[in-house]
Amino acid sequence: MSRIHFDRAYRLPLLGMDEVGCGCIAGPLVAAGVVLPDEIECWHDLERLNVRDSKQMTESARRRVAQFVSESGIWYHVATLDPWLMKKGCLFDETTRLFRRIHTAATEAHLLQTVLVDGNERGGMTKHIGVVKGDDLSMTIAVASVMAKVWRDKFMDELSKRYGGYDWANNKGYPTERHLTGLRARGVTRWHRAHTKPVVRALIRTDGHRRAEASGRRVRPL
Repeated sequence: MSRIHFDRAYRLPLLGMDEVGCGCIAGPLVAAGVVLPDEIECWHDLERLNVRDSKQMTESARRRVAQFVSESGIWYHVATLDPWLMKKGCLFDETTRLFRRIHTAATEAHLLQTVLVDGNERGGMTKHIGVVKGDDLSMTIAVASVMAKVWRDKFMDELSKRYGGYDWANNKGYPTERHLTGLRARGVTRWHRAHTKPVVRALIRTDGHRRAEASGRRVRPL
């Protein structure tokens, strides 16, 4: 079954939502929601753009999809959660909060009949269906995945200009070797997620050096 047939088996208008940045140690958590129009031509245009899971698409391909969505007047909404508001073990609840914000915005703009969410079902939203591997099955969820990733990648590119040494323009906040090297050399920024293990280790290392300097002792680098 194609992604188009999967979605259009449900009642329209249909909201599809997905999130990106769950495995990062820096940068915001980002979710996006998309409501495609009833007209089938738009769906086929997206199919011709080879929309799928955003992680499986090239950067240029994702940008073409995002440009098409923007220029076509397709409704979409992006919600974000800054890293200093995130906590250990709360990722599911945090993504749910973003989905609820998108759902509220979509409800104000459309008479929604169906809501598809990538992954498991969430509380606090009516008429919604959790779709495991949703970006592989649903056109709307796949487009939402692309919009979220394009937004987040652009944001991390801008942060990289302000915080050099972490290679955020390339790793987008994921714990690559160059990112971890920068973390060890330069320390933690406000955009790092303080609950993640690499950042916790960096904070402990920094605190150890500060305590040693305060007491006049030298410490062996970790």
